[in-house]
Amino acid sequence: MDYLEQSMAHPQFKEQLVTILAFFSPLTIIQFGGYSIFFILLMVTCVALVISKENIFLIDRLFFIIVLILLFTTILSYTNSIGSDWEKRALKGWITIAMICFIYFLISGSKNTVSYLSCFRRGLVWAINFNLFWSILQILLFQIFNIELNTLIFVNTLHMIDIESMYRGGTMVATGLHWHPGNLAPLLVLGFVMNRRLWYRFLIVIVALFSYNSTCILGVSLCIVLEVIFSILNNKNKRKRKNFSVGKMFSILLGLSLIIALLVIVNKFDFYDRFSVVISNFINKASFSGTDNSSAVHLRYYQLLPQILAHTPLIKLIFGFGYGCSGYLYTLTIGQYAELSTWAVESDFVNNVLGLGFINTVLFYLWYLSVGIKGIRINYKYFIVILTIFVQGFSYNVQFDWVILTVCMLALSVKQHRDFFSEDK
Repeated sequence: MDYLEQSMAHPQFKEQLVTILAFFSPLTIIQFGGYSIFFILLMVTCVALVISKENIFLIDRLFFIIVLILLFTTILSYTNSIGSDWEKRALKGWITIAMICFIYFLISGSKNTVSYLSCFRRGLVWAINFNLFWSILQILLFQIFNIELNTLIFVNTLHMIDIESMYRGGTMVATGLHWHPGNLAPLLVLGFVMNRRLWYRFLIVIVALFSYNSTCILGVSLCIVLEVIFSILNNKNKRKRKNFSVGKMFSILLGLSLIIALLVIVNKFDFYDRFSVVISNFINKASFSGTDNSSAVHLRYYQLLPQILAHTPLIKLIFGFGYGCSGYLYTLTIGQYAELSTWAVESDFVNNVLGLGFINTVLFYLWYLSVGIKGIRINYKYFIVILTIFVQGFSYNVQFDWVILTVCMLALSVKQHRDFFSEDK
C-alpha cells in the first residue's frame, strides 16, 4: 500500500494521469459496466491528487457556488420523489461535476499547475487527433467496403454499447468515438482552433460534412467566420498577404487535390446530392422550419417549454430537477422517450433551465461566458471556442462533462495569465 501511495504521489505519475484523463474524456463510446472511462478516470485522478496531498485552492468561487446549488437540487430530487432512476441520474451527475470541481481546485492549488495544464492540453490534442482520423477511417471503410467500424468493434466485438452506427439519408454518418455525431461538435471546434495547419482544417471540414450534423457544420462555419473577423481586426491579413508564397499556394492546391481524390476514391458517394441534403437539413434546423424528424423534435423542445414551465412547481423552476434530468417533464407531459429510464433534452439551453433551474442556469452562463470574455485579452481563441460551443448548444446539448472540465482548465489558464493555445503551430 505504501508503494502504491508513493507511486500515485509521484509528480510524473500525476502528470501522466492528467494527460490520460484529457485523452479519454471525449471518448464517450468506451464504457465498462455502464460507466464511461471518463467517469472512472475522474475518480482515479481525484484519489491520486488527494494521496499526493495537493493543496485545495478555491480559485473560482462562482463555480464552487454552482456546484453547491447543484447539490441542493440533487437533494430536492430525492425529497420530491421524481423516480429512482431519475434520482440516481441526478446523483451521478452531481458526483461527476463535484469531481471535476475537486480536480479543478486541486490543480489550482498545486505547485505544478503549469505542468498539469500542459499535460491536459497534450491529452486533449491527442483525443482530437484520434477522433478526427477515426472519423476519416469510418468514412473510408463504409464507403469502400461497407464496414460499420464502431458497430464492428464496440457493439459486436467488445460489447461496450448496444447502439449501432447512425444512418442519415441512406448512408452511415461519421461519429468518431461516439454513438452520435453531435458529440463530435465541440471536438471539431477545439481541433479547428488549436491547429492552424491548412490540411488539418480541411479534414475537419470533411468530417463535419460527413457527420450530416447541423451542429458540427454550424460550429466549424462559425469558427471560420470568427477567425476571419479577428484576423481583420488584428491586421493579420495584411501581413499574411505579404508573406504569401508559392509554397503556401502549392499547399492549398495540394489540399484541394486530396479532397477531390478522396471523393473519387469513394465514387459510390453522390457528393452533390449528399451535400445538398446536409445543407438543407442545416438550414431547416437553423430556422426551425424543417420537416425532418430531428428538426421537428428540436423545435418541439422550444415550443413546449413555456407550457411546461407554466406547470412546474416554483421550487423546481428555481433549482431544477437535477443534472441530466431535463427530459423528466417531457416524458411526463407528452410521453417522449418514455421507453428510456432517463434522458436529457438535446439542447443546452432547455437542458440547463430544467435540469439546473433558473438560478444555476444564469450563474453557469455567467461563469462560462466570462472565461471567453476574460480570455480574449490573452488570445482571441478563448472567445472563439467559448462563443461557438455556446451557440452550438441551441442546436444540441454539447456541454458534456468533459467540455465542462475543459472549460475549467481554460478558466484556470486565464487566471494564471497563460495562453492555453500558445502551443499550436
